[in-house]
Amino acid sequence: RDSTQGVSGLWRQAQALGHSIFCQAELGEVGEEFDENVKKYLLLGLNIKRLPVTLRHVFIGMGYGQRRQVELADGDSRAERLVHLGETLKMLKTSSKGYPVLVAHRALLQACYDGFTGKQERAREQLKKAESLARTINNQWVLYEVALERSRQSIANGLSKEASKHLRSAHDLAVQHGWQRRAEQCANQISRVALMG
Repeated sequence: RDSTQGVSGLWRQAQALGHSIFCQAELGEVGEEFDENVKKYLLLGLNIKRLPVTLRHVFIGMGYGQRRQVELADGDSRAERLVHLGETLKMLKTSSKGYPVLVAHRALLQACYDGFTGKQERAREQLKKAESLARTINNQWVLYEVALERSRQSIANGLSKEASKHLRSAHDLAVQHGWQRRAEQCANQISRVALMG
């Protein structure tokens, strides 16, 4: 097998694993199988700087999946999950250069990481960056995620009215674009926040 076939074979594996990682992150299925797929992808040893853009999107899936893992974890497990998210952010930084969509997602995920680690002002700055870039490139997914993250930060600070406002914005975007599962999740969160008073 020549080197070209070898590279294309690796890229096919990367593409298949990337699709799995993306789907699992989107569905919130971020258990052992998700971790195993991330591990397999990284073990391919691909040079991030040489990846085509279609293979760089995997780091977005990793980031959102790992964000969810942090949300679900506690104690030592949470600290470990934060390390993994931080490592993915570094890879996303490398892979996003020259690609505004990836830069916008990276800013959003960095805001999440900063929020988790108590850097609230930096988190707000990263959210502004993500929102501004998302509006420039008309990326509705990032705008949805920005609204969702602002609702999380508002809840963490006991600002239920602010949280509801951001959740309604996220819900409206989900409905507008036919994202049924996301719309249902937002509606459920709005109900829970309402109970907080």
